[in-house]
Amino acid sequence: MELRQLRYFASVAREGSINKAARSHGLAQPALTKQLQRLEEELGVTLFERQPRGMTLTAAGTQFLQDVTRALDDLEAARQRAVDAAVGRLGHLAIGLTILHQLLPAVAEILRRFRQQSPDVSVSVRQVISGPQIDLIRAGELDAGFLYFRPADDPAFDGLLISTQQLALAVPDEPQWTDNPPRRLADLNGRDFLWIPRQVTAYYHDRLIAHFHGAGFMPKVVMEGTDNNSLLTLVTAGMGCAILPEQAAAQDIPSVKFLKLDDLDLRLPLELVWRRDNRSPITQRLIELTRQCVAEA
Repeated sequence: MELRQLRYFASVAREGSINKAARSHGLAQPALTKQLQRLEEELGVTLFERQPRGMTLTAAGTQFLQDVTRALDDLEAARQRAVDAAVGRLGHLAIGLTILHQLLPAVAEILRRFRQQSPDVSVSVRQVISGPQIDLIRAGELDAGFLYFRPADDPAFDGLLISTQQLALAVPDEPQWTDNPPRRLADLNGRDFLWIPRQVTAYYHDRLIAHFHGAGFMPKVVMEGTDNNSLLTLVTAGMGCAILPEQAAAQDIPSVKFLKLDDLDLRLPLELVWRRDNRSPITQRLIELTRQCVAEA
């Protein structure tokens, strides 16, 4: 049983005429008649009653038409899904995002547009800080991620700059911090400092530590957090101060003050990062959409 025979059969059933069906398929009538005969022989049933004015379906033909119609519809749907998957309109996308990045309008706009343009793509978002995102992208567990400081010397990754973020000093809203606020990084020497361990996000950690040392600041780390949000929680509890991306201030926590330091001028490059050998149409669709949003910003 060939697919073309099923299509010929459905056309004759719809048209009620071999002549009309043959013309619609660009065939001679004898050729289409021969295909129908072969189909009936293979099935072992008669599908049509030949009438002087056309073709009518037998009981077997009526049932077969219902099944063939469903099969052809399913086949067309499968073909369309394959086309959609090939151009990134269907499938799954796994994205990495830090807790603070979800507060950025630029990231929210990219995700909103992607959803609008690719409603049939399922999207999962994992809240992971920058360093672990790199590991997950490398392992193929994330297709792409919004993160800071990708390893620029690693040829396995590519990235698209979305924006640069300013850093700020988060301090408890207490007199010991607010009556004589620090103005420079060196003013933090000897003060209780909250930090993220290097093994959690090495690239981010190393860039900031190098900047601190260049400014004459040697952090006295009294407590550690696993991400920027946990650091902010510790500041809220009065445990010390922390360097955080400026968008952390958008959470507007009454017990925390955000200060700008004169020499805290290292800006965080927020990028969409992906593995260079990732040829997924869905990932490429996200990259192109991000490029458009950046160009419009």
